[in-house]
Amino acid sequence: MTPRSLGKDEKITITDDTPLEEIYKLMAANGWDIKVEATLRGWGDSPGVSVWFQKWRWHNQLLGDPVCISSSTSDFSEMGFMIWNTAKKALKAYEDFKEIPPVQLADGSLVENEICVLEEQRRKGDQIKAEMLRLKGSD
Repeated sequence: MTPRSLGKDEKITITDDTPLEEIYKLMAANGWDIKVEATLRGWGDSPGVSVWFQKWRWHNQLLGDPVCISSSTSDFSEMGFMIWNTAKKALKAYEDFKEIPPVQLADGSLVENEICVLEEQRRKGDQIKAEMLRLKGSD
């Protein structure tokens, strides 16, 4: 199967038996940058592994910083599950956060990115001001 970019209303579906190779192909073909790193740095005496799924374009909006969904484990036998689970989390975030991109907190939860919220509020405020000036000018 050759991965392809999806249409506007299509979704990537990852099932319990989707091989990691297919997850990588599907995610990359649809704009997700993927980084997997095994290192001793930050793990103490034994190594750990981390995965990051990053997306720079969020619902047709180019971002200044990517949305980053990540997780880590020191149990290498759980690495495949961690990657599968993080990919599912990234896809769910793309479905759940349509207007404002999310940011991942230290506990792994996702919330609307406050910087993007403030930018959206500023933009709406500018639109309201422009409309008020337009209406005032037509008096």
